[in-house]
Amino acid sequence: MTQSHLEPLRFSTSSLPDNEQFAAFRQLMSFAYEIDPIDGAPPPRFTANAAVWNFGPLKLGTEQFDPHVIRRTLPRAAIDGFDHYSVILVRKGTVERDISDSCAPVLAGRPNIHDASQPLAVRTRTPTLSITLSMPRDMLEKVLPDHVDLHGRALEGATGKLFSLHLQMLARTMPRLTQEEVPGLARATLEILAACLSPSRDAVERARAPIEVALLAQARRFVEPQVHRRDLTPERIGQAIGVSRSTLYALFEPHGGVAAYVRGRRLARIHALLSDPHNRETIRDLALRHGFVSEAHFSRAFRQAYGYPPREVRASFGRLVPRTARGMSDIAAAYTNWARLLYA
Repeated sequence: MTQSHLEPLRFSTSSLPDNEQFAAFRQLMSFAYEIDPIDGAPPPRFTANAAVWNFGPLKLGTEQFDPHVIRRTLPRAAIDGFDHYSVILVRKGTVERDISDSCAPVLAGRPNIHDASQPLAVRTRTPTLSITLSMPRDMLEKVLPDHVDLHGRALEGATGKLFSLHLQMLARTMPRLTQEEVPGLARATLEILAACLSPSRDAVERARAPIEVALLAQARRFVEPQVHRRDLTPERIGQAIGVSRSTLYALFEPHGGVAAYVRGRRLARIHALLSDPHNRETIRDLALRHGFVSEAHFSRAFRQAYGYPPREVRASFGRLVPRTARGMSDIAAAYTNWARLLYA
């Protein structure tokens, strides 16, 4: 049975005449916002690209916009009656935001929360890339232990980094997400956000499993493009995802530990290269290039993982099917390219 993937609603000014692009963007956003040029006069051309997915009861959007001013007033909020929260992550660009009569920069990589019932004024000074997650008010407040004022709040420190990484993971995952996977991931997203906003014991316990899944995914994405580096240590991986050494070890315990996971990824990468008839590197060069101290050290690890020596793979150019490896679940060389795409 074929699984149906989520289809986004897309908008782009790229196909419009230059002098109509800004007006089209202003019209698109008029359902809830007032849009003005950043310098008073409409720009000669305006780049706007957006994709929005219905993510169960949530909405996730990815945006690319040229500089502009966006406002939401109290009268507008009273008229349209939108009653939701949005978490906005600026990935690139210079952005300023007015909250409670004060202007403050919106720092790239730090999620900010907007309450749609409150006024908003944002100025994007440079072209921006952003991700926006929107959810009904009651849905978020149900998972928060106490009422908290969220409007204008920025998620900082480790919790901010965690949810920033989670939003980026969602944006990458949406094109591949199936309808069957939506409910669980939407619930996990709300629980993670609740734990980041109000890290009470109950909230953290509810979110522990999805948080661990998200952290492990981030660690694996960090490892994959650097799997050949000898300095790919637990310390470096922990620093990259913002967790302690003990937390990192706990995350990788089901995979046999950090060192075992990295070694397994290196072996899978080399297996794929040995299976490639166009690759002419020697086994010794491949082993040394992927962090093994010697060809003998590599050959022992390879035979232990796959049950046959690496020279047999080179001789048959990949006709062998990798056998089940001890304590490993992801060693099949056929999945290497897929994993690279997943962790890119």
